[in-house]
Amino acid sequence: MAAALLAMAPSAQAQGTREARVRVALRGGFATRAGAFTEARPFTEFAERGEIDSRYTQGSGPGGEAGLTWLLARRLGIVAAAAFAQRREAGAFSAALPHPLYFGMPRHAEGDFRGKSERETAVHLDLAVLGAAGRLDWSLFAGPSLVGVRADLVSAVEYTQAYPYDRVTVTGAPLVSARGRGLGANAGAALDWRAARRVALGVQARFCRARARLRPLAEDEVDVRAGGLALAAGLRIDF
Repeated sequence: MAAALLAMAPSAQAQGTREARVRVALRGGFATRAGAFTEARPFTEFAERGEIDSRYTQGSGPGGEAGLTWLLARRLGIVAAAAFAQRREAGAFSAALPHPLYFGMPRHAEGDFRGKSERETAVHLDLAVLGAAGRLDWSLFAGPSLVGVRADLVSAVEYTQAYPYDRVTVTGAPLVSARGRGLGANAGAALDWRAARRVALGVQARFCRARARLRPLAEDEVDVRAGGLALAAGLRIDF
């Protein structure tokens, strides 16, 4: 009996010390400023063509990510992650408004807006190189991304006018929500400290870039450079 127990001991110990093959991470953080994009929207009024030129700034905001890593080997893994970011949006517009009495004499108007938001969602599929030093685990990863964007865009310029109609007073610039998505790529790095055998606390930096095409109206298309640098921290659990 004793011999049988001794024979079983190594296998039980090996099973107890089996390395995790799956890692699940939940992280919250901060998406830095992404940049800016422009839109030129033509329209027809008083039987003449007008145009609204808008510039939008994609600010910073909160974000988060859930990721799953499958270890193919000790130093190689596949990472699938779903992320989101809620960016602040501000912008300005200028418009050439046709004259109701004369052709080729547009009235000019301009304005700005702020306090709006742009939401980005992304799915990343990466190949990761893994390593460890003591209780610290590190990883470098890169791969393709599918990014979705929802943004508020200027749809029209509302104004009042009085004879001789040479000037206008802007009263509003209604916005329309537009959605689109595009393919891109991402790369980043993560550093985790193992607080327990199956639990780690860590930080991550990921840079993603994709070009999404928004359609505020059926006949309009707006190209947006989505993504940017996202910094996050959170919890990792190994299975």
